[in-house]
Amino acid sequence: MKQMKSIFIAFIFWAQAPQYTFALDVNASWQPVYSGFGGLSLYKLDSIINCSYSGIVTDDLKRYYEEILEEIPASNEHIKEYFRAIQFSKKRETKIPIVFQINTTWQQPKKNLSITCCEHLPFHASMALKGFNKFYINPKMRMQY
Repeated sequence: MKQMKSIFIAFIFWAQAPQYTFALDVNASWQPVYSGFGGLSLYKLDSIINCSYSGIVTDDLKRYYEEILEEIPASNEHIKEYFRAIQFSKKRETKIPIVFQINTTWQQPKKNLSITCCEHLPFHASMALKGFNKFYINPKMRMQY
């Protein structure tokens, strides 16, 4: 019953929402990413079973980030910046620590002591750890309303 209620609410939302269209340059190249946000997402049903959106950092998200950090070369500028920020040295440590920052006071719910994040990150991490790790964005896609 709860699922039917959610579907009904979603139907009402989209029925009352302004008409959206997506403009897409079909000749533009799709770029592989680890996760994406701010557009249109299409998922295969098998890829989202037992995955859920979460506004807090999950164990799946930590594991996924560990995998990402292991595959990106240490010469990458973003990795170098991350190492500087967390004061990581390959000489002292072998395993790269995953450090999540606590949000600013206005972002962090007052009664929630968990470290929060954008909810699509744990969702995509769970999908990727199950083998559904092919995420792409098309930089030329625009939502028009």
